[in-house]
Amino acid sequence: MTFKTRFNKKDGVCTVQVDGKINRPNDSLALQKFAREFGAENDCRLFLFDMRNTVRTGGIMEAFEVASVPADHDRSQANHKIALLYKEVSSHDKFMETVAFTRGYTVRVFNNENEAKTWLVI
Repeated sequence: MTFKTRFNKKDGVCTVQVDGKINRPNDSLALQKFAREFGAENDCRLFLFDMRNTVRTGGIMEAFEVASVPADHDRSQANHKIALLYKEVSSHDKFMETVAFTRGYTVRVFNNENEAKTWLVI
């Protein structure tokens, strides 16, 4: 997995372009840690993770573990709003969204970039 970032100070959105194979939960945890650190350093709380060029591995249990946000020991990421953009949204992705929501995180999955960006900035 590789990723690169763009930060648009005008709308406050940090876009993280992710490419390659995503091994859940380990790579997802690395992305959560990145968001935590980048958000703290740059006063960014809006994230668009563009994962359309990835292949995700792992099953329902790994999706559950990712959604439990293990990198957020002090719950500071509960202040983040995160859009996950996929080429196709799977049932595991929707499950992950639901679990994150029940844990108090603002996360949504999308397969349309314009919808994701609109949701982030409203």
